[in-house]
Amino acid sequence: MMSARFAPLRVVVAATRIGDRVRIGRLLGLSEDFALVGVVGDGSAVVRLVTRTRPDLVLVDAGLPAVAGVAPTHAILTTSPATTVVMLTTPDTHDAGCVAVRAGAATCVPLDAPEVTLMRVVRSVMYWAIVDLEASRHRSVEPPPWWRALSDAR
Repeated sequence: MMSARFAPLRVVVAATRIGDRVRIGRLLGLSEDFALVGVVGDGSAVVRLVTRTRPDLVLVDAGLPAVAGVAPTHAILTTSPATTVVMLTTPDTHDAGCVAVRAGAATCVPLDAPEVTLMRVVRSVMYWAIVDLEASRHRSVEPPPWWRALSDAR
């Protein structure tokens, strides 16, 4: 359950099959931690939607029509670098999911994963994205003195 002081994380779902889009959208809608801002069925549409809405998270089917595989991930992260991408894979698209992770996606998860697994992955990825964001806000430009001393000793 989310604290009242935080806004829900904005999510876009891009999946080829209508059933997958409905299932994932319904699952996210059950939690007050997430706000579904859009659902699309092809790669070019997801890039346009992300550019327009700037969501926190995008769940992308690696087998999307029009633009598939790593291309949507690359385009999303280029136009909206603060957005976290999770690739949804099938046995046929698992390799594309792995390539997308190397291109900047946070992780990949099977599209047919049990709902509890999918939500655990999404929550974990977003937790670490938020932790990293908060840590980056508190980093000073200069490293602390002990870091310089340690670096000089090498």
